[in-house]
Amino acid sequence: MSTALEHFKQICTIPHGSGNERELSNYLVRFAKNAGLEVAQDDALNVYIYKPASPGYENKDTIILQGHMDMVCEKDKQTEFDFATDPLNLKTDGDFLYAEGTTLGADDGVALAYQMAIIEDTTLKHPPLCLLITTEEETGMGGVIALDRKLIQGNTLINLDSDIEGEFLTSCAGGLRIKLTINGIKLSIAPGEVAYTLKLRGLKGGHSGAEIHKERANANVVMGRVLDLLNDKFHIGISSLDGGSKDNVIAREADAVITVVDEKAPAMLEYIEDIAATLKAEYAAQDADISLHVEKTTVQTKFMSDTKQKLIDLLRILPNGVVAKSCYIADLVETSLNLGVISTADNVITITLSLRSSVESKKIDLTHKIKTIAKVMDVKFSETGDYPAWQYKQDSRVRDAAVATYRKLYGVDPEVRAVHAGLECGILSLKIDDLDAISFGPNVYDIHTPKEKMSISSFEKMYGFLITLLEEI
Repeated sequence: MSTALEHFKQICTIPHGSGNERELSNYLVRFAKNAGLEVAQDDALNVYIYKPASPGYENKDTIILQGHMDMVCEKDKQTEFDFATDPLNLKTDGDFLYAEGTTLGADDGVALAYQMAIIEDTTLKHPPLCLLITTEEETGMGGVIALDRKLIQGNTLINLDSDIEGEFLTSCAGGLRIKLTINGIKLSIAPGEVAYTLKLRGLKGGHSGAEIHKERANANVVMGRVLDLLNDKFHIGISSLDGGSKDNVIAREADAVITVVDEKAPAMLEYIEDIAATLKAEYAAQDADISLHVEKTTVQTKFMSDTKQKLIDLLRILPNGVVAKSCYIADLVETSLNLGVISTADNVITITLSLRSSVESKKIDLTHKIKTIAKVMDVKFSETGDYPAWQYKQDSRVRDAAVATYRKLYGVDPEVRAVHAGLECGILSLKIDDLDAISFGPNVYDIHTPKEKMSISSFEKMYGFLITLLEEI
């Protein structure tokens, strides 16, 4: 096991979900100080570490190595785990490393592990390095937005937040978060009404940028369809709807508590079986394990009819998934929307969406469209976390060096492409004049889901590539 992998495993013992990075941030500061390096930490808990050039490289331009310290915290329903306090339960299966029942956090623990290995290895050959580690990337880019430009040295960036070996990213989408709020009214259920919980399970989910094109089922969207069908046929009541956990994750599970007149219950339960079979057939290719279960429960209240209808209609008309593909880059998603989270708290239903686009005007247009839907439906609209796209740079020294080094090491050309996921490079390009940037990383699969796993051999290979690139550049 390499030093870099040892560091990755150590990171996994420290809780570091978005908004809970203080312990890991402080750990990184201590690590740098123990290595005898200059280090700074800002109010947003971003960490800046400076490693001097190795002998003979003093006159070279400073290279920024960058990644984020927070991870997406997703777990299976059956897994008992507290991301605020518990270390990840790491397991191996052949070449793969994963965390049992939870996300692994290779997005972006890989960057931290690589940076830490570079910090402590005094035998490496490299130019001056500014190691930049940010916070709250997964929840709106809060850390990179708050960066202190005066603490950043250099204008050549290697971002270590990609998940396909041999793929170099040179541009990415921008995005923002939208929140829709329904302020409803609840009333007591009528005599003779019975309640049931609908449970949608077995979906793969995934990253709402990197995997949005795979046409996977979104649990919130599917549940909206189920509720529409049941309401049309049986005039159900809705007591609550909760689905998904992160706006940037394709929702894997959703629960709806509904009511129905007792005498209609047998027919409704039979109809639910038919719906479940239909969903199973429709999603056989991309979500073969999709299931719809129903359990009897007890509730005292339900939303008034107009609130119920507003919720169902909203779920039926909101765009979701791929909105447009690029006309310039083959197979690149240009614009998308992910209906990430629905939650019910007392009389309030909140819907949170993640919007992405590589074209700023298209991002603005889709935002306005959602705002118009909210106005027509009489629901509250708000937007936060707006971040820019990372524009392709025609002439790039770091891209040319990376391609040449990869070809020299492995005898093949890497794939140079754009990505629909959001990276911090866009915001950094606004903060750093004439930024020259590239992003790469090892093979990591099913990120933002409890099935996330990382190829150990790919992790080692891309670390070897990184340290060679630093010497060659």
